[in-house]
Amino acid sequence: MRPEKKHRCHFGPCPTCRQVCQKTFQKCGHLCPVPCHDEALVKQKGLPQPAGPWEQPSEPAFIQTALPCPPCQVPIPTECLGKHEISPLPCHSAGPFSCKRPCGRFLACGNHTCIKECHKVTEDNGNKEKSGPECFVCEEECSKPRPPGCPHRCNLPCHLKDCPPCVQMIRTKCHCKISNLYIECIKLTLADEKEKNILTSCKNQCPKELLCGHRCKEICHQGSCSFLCIQKVKLRCPCRRIKKEFPCNTAREGHVSLECDSLCLELKKKKSCRDERKGNEGGK
Repeated sequence: MRPEKKHRCHFGPCPTCRQVCQKTFQKCGHLCPVPCHDEALVKQKGLPQPAGPWEQPSEPAFIQTALPCPPCQVPIPTECLGKHEISPLPCHSAGPFSCKRPCGRFLACGNHTCIKECHKVTEDNGNKEKSGPECFVCEEECSKPRPPGCPHRCNLPCHLKDCPPCVQMIRTKCHCKISNLYIECIKLTLADEKEKNILTSCKNQCPKELLCGHRCKEICHQGSCSFLCIQKVKLRCPCRRIKKEFPCNTAREGHVSLECDSLCLELKKKKSCRDERKGNEGGK
């Protein structure tokens, strides 16, 4: 077959080639989608400027040359470093990228999340919520709620498990407001009402005075003192010969009394006889 002879069927130069390049990119294997650029007109740079209109340039301003294929623009679905999203990126620049979001993975403390910008995480075993060694290290103080009645904060840094029992000492007044007591916080906060009453007693005798004038016999206690005074008091019979001790409350309320016995009556009768005899003798 004879080769075709070159000829012109139009005036002026031939138009540029409009065929698609279709060359294969060596790195990715995609085809170049831009128009043919084997004989592109390119303006030359660095040419000496003519001194004036009378001076003609020595070299043409545009030359025909083959241009390299542009970077591949085929969109490639690419996952960000932190695995938050998948975005289509041009093939030539497709690769790990940051989506600029906060990392958001739960830190080892279990209470806070990583605040670093989207970054690569290793050793996560495919778990998108687990932090890795590249994540932010939590430096917050423990903010877990304290047991009711505990005024102390947890001494540990922010952590996942329950706080250890509080062993700090609480200073408090005893029931009678005289002694200062130092009690372990954990004992006081976990005690029921009865145990708290025991813990906050100084174990000394109550210093309060009862209505009868005697001192309360109970040990340091909560609330008002008992009205039943058990202090021993002495009662005598009418002739004052017999005396016995009774609890103050029974004697004060008149529940007990001492009566003279037969001996008292005999002694009283003898005394009356002596007094009568003395009176008769004095009259003579």
